Parts: sequence; structure tokens; C-alpha cells
Amino acid sequence: MEGRGKRVQHVIPRRSPRAAGFPDVVAPTTFTTVVQSPSVTQLLETPGTGLELHRVVHGSEKVEHRRPIVAGDDLTATLTITEVTERAGNHILSTICEIRDDTDDLVAVVTSTLLHRGDDA
Repeated sequence: MEGRGKRVQHVIPRRSPRAAGFPDVVAPTTFTTVVQSPSVTQLLETPGTGLELHRVVHGSEKVEHRRPIVAGDDLTATLTITEVTERAGNHILSTICEIRDDTDDLVAVVTSTLLHRGDDA
């Protein structure tokens, strides 16, 4: 491939998002994953949960943005397990992760389903 190994840099001038009414560069909508990931890791590493990373499969995810995430946002993620069900020896965890800014305003809500495979799955 001709483009292999070439570094591409794309710079967005700050005047562009500001002209559109945003305080700074807007993050991609999937950036919520970066903010949410440490809380999921903390859940998986918490002793006594019985969760093992090598048995976890991501089932589904839905993100509801209340406002765009922009450069400079100081964000906090709080993960809550809302339901645990068992099917055929597997555990299905339903979670909600609230992402809030430094004024405690809700920025996004991430609803996820994680499947923890059982021993025979």
C-alpha cells in the first residue's frame, strides 16, 4: 500500500468551532468511550465481583448526548449496574454511565450491556 506508514495530521483551527457557536474543538461522538473506559476497568478489577476480563464480551451500547464534548472539558464518569440476569450459565450486566462536567451538568448517558461468559460457554 502506498500510504502505509505515512503520518497524516489534520489540524482544526479553533476559529471554526467557535464560529459555529462552540467554545472549542468538538470531540467525536464516540469520545464517550474514552471517558467511560476507566469506570468499566474499575468494575472489572474490583475484587469479589467474580468478573474476569477474558470472559467479557461487549453486547450493546447506546449514547445519548446532552451537549457536545469539547476540548478542555473536565469530565467525570459514574458507572451503575442496573440489572444482572443469567441465561444459559452466562451473566448479562446492564449498565448506565453518566458523564458529567465540572459543574455537575449531565453531558452524556451511555447505556451498555456486557456479557460475562460462564465456564461452559
